[in-house]
Formats: sequence, C-alpha cells, structure tokens
Amino acid sequence: MKKILKIISISLFTLFSFYYTEKIIDLSKEKDPIMMKIKEAKKEKEIEPVNAIVTENTILVGKSGKKINVETSYEKMKKIKEYNEQLLEYINIKPTITKERNYEKLITGTNTNKKEISIIFQTNDINYIDQIKYVLNKNSVKGTFFIDGKVIENNFEYMKSLFNNNLSIGIYSYNNIFNNTSVKYVKTLSLNSMNYSNYCLYENEEFLNACKYFKINTIKPEIIAKNLYNYLKNNKENGKIYQIKTTKQNIKELNSTLIYLKQKGYKIISLDDLLQQ
Repeated sequence: MKKILKIISISLFTLFSFYYTEKIIDLSKEKDPIMMKIKEAKKEKEIEPVNAIVTENTILVGKSGKKINVETSYEKMKKIKEYNEQLLEYINIKPTITKERNYEKLITGTNTNKKEISIIFQTNDINYIDQIKYVLNKNSVKGTFFIDGKVIENNFEYMKSLFNNNLSIGIYSYNNIFNNTSVKYVKTLSLNSMNYSNYCLYENEEFLNACKYFKINTIKPEIIAKNLYNYLKNNKENGKIYQIKTTKQNIKELNSTLIYLKQKGYKIISLDDLLQQ
C-alpha cells in the first residue's frame, strides 16, 4: 500500500512540476517584448470579415478578414531575437455569407467603403476594343470585356495578344446564343490562352441558369448608355460595377472620365480584384 501511495505521490509531483514549468514559460513568453508587440499589432492590423449583402435577386460581395497567427509569428521572430512586422503571419477569415453560396444571385458590386470600382465593356467590334484598350492602358486602368465567343474564335490570335496584364475577358454568348453550350465553349476558348475572368455577364434567365450550373457567378452591372463623364461625376458609388456602352461619344469621354475619377481618389480595378473575397 505504501509503495502504491509513493508511486501516486511521485506521479502527482511530476505532473505538478510539468504544469508549473509550463506556466512559468507561458508567463515569460507573455512578458517578452516581442510577444507584447505582436499583441499590439493584433489590435491595429486585424480586419474583421465583411459579409455579403443578399436580397431576393442580387448580392453585394463581402470581403475576407485577417487575423494574426500569434504563435507562428512569435516563433519566427524569436529566431532573429527581435520584432519584425514583415514576419507577422496572417490567417484569412472568410465571410459566412459568400458569393459561392449564391450562384443564382446577380452580383451588382461589393460591400465596401473603399473608393474602388470596376468597369466593363460588352462589344463585338474590334475597332472599339482597340480604342478602349488604348485609353485604359494610357491611364493604367484595368477593364474586363465580354465578347461573343464566335468573335473570339474568328480573331483568336489577336485576342490572345490583347487580353493580358490590364485587360481580361469574361464569359458571354457564342454566336449570340446564351445557354449551357455557349458557357462551356467560351470558357474553353479563353481559359488557357488569355487573361480570363470567371464571371458571366447577365443577359437573360437562361444564361443565368447556365452559369449557375457551371458554378460561375453572374454580374449585373449598372449600365451607362450616354453622358459618361457627367453620369459618373454625379452617380459614382463605392464598390460598383459599371458597364460602359461602347458608343463613339462614351469612348470619346472615357479618357477625361478616368482622369476625373482618379483625381477624386477612386481606384478603377479589375473585376476579379473588386469581387475577391
């Protein structure tokens, strides 16, 4: 009996020693200047995720948040024995309401307070594409085009050279047909050859259902038919997607409009960047 009690006592003492040692280590870690600075950084740099705003038919895309992985950041900095902001390790936190759970909804923009917008163009006219490309590149602005698949196919080498860097191409009709076959074929045409944006442009319910079937989100931008400069001067809104009708007058006003928006602090970013979660 005494032997058993002795074994139990030794075991308890050993467990207590481990526990006590661990607490001492934890306490010294908490008082380490490196850890204290990491804790301060948590308050300043962590961002809460922003959920999407969903209505009956539409969705404003939310944004992921980020939090600091305290332990990983601490271990990395301990190796160099000093706090270094560049060694902070972040974990992305997805919003609970996301676009991937709402393929049947039409995306009209993103839920943000930042001065960011995206512009898109729907045209099958090569001459218009050239003119728009020139103005966008001149202003270092990104844009997305939605072009009929037949036009892409008939001008494939030109399209390959066009859609890179600032310009991307989304999913639209094939030979003016909007269905499952057109979505699948246009996606195959553009996916491996050009700067590809995995979004459909809304045309009708059949097309929306086809894109939903392939788990592709569909956008429904605000369309600017005329008076481009004045329209955006008076109606600009954070996080919006704007479709600029490809008319001679709109293209003529495009350069001055982009200059104005940039002067007002707006970033004109790609569709993919705007809708990134």
